[in-house]
Amino acid sequence: GDYAKIGHSAKIGDYAEITKSAVDFSIEKIWQQLNILPDFAGNYTLYKSVNPDLSSFHDKQHKYNEGSSWRDDNLQPDQSIECGAGCHFSTYTYAVAFAQCSPHVIISAKVHISDVLAVHRKIRVRGYSDVRIINLDM
Repeated sequence: GDYAKIGHSAKIGDYAEITKSAVDFSIEKIWQQLNILPDFAGNYTLYKSVNPDLSSFHDKQHKYNEGSSWRDDNLQPDQSIECGAGCHFSTYTYAVAFAQCSPHVIISAKVHISDVLAVHRKIRVRGYSDVRIINLDM
């Protein structure tokens, strides 16, 4: 082929794709990728680092207000798009590590398995609900 891309997946030429990431977004595949499980209703509690004013690091117009939800039903699952349209959440450990050198707040949100668009180190989603601010300084 005429190019190679190595990372969370590898593409060879124009005809073959080799991937080690979850493709079908099943509970088992997400467990294998991130070691997290949903509750009995199929909701994951996921985490994100945001600015102290609760705006996204990447889109200052998008705010994660406590108790809020968001969804965009026009977005379709596509494992080949790691960073794209949608919101990105991950594990608590990844969220803390992501922003360790920046002023930040850690939030959590509920994400239903049917709203998962792609699974890599982060989960790209088309919807979330029940945003909460995480405060471990008791």
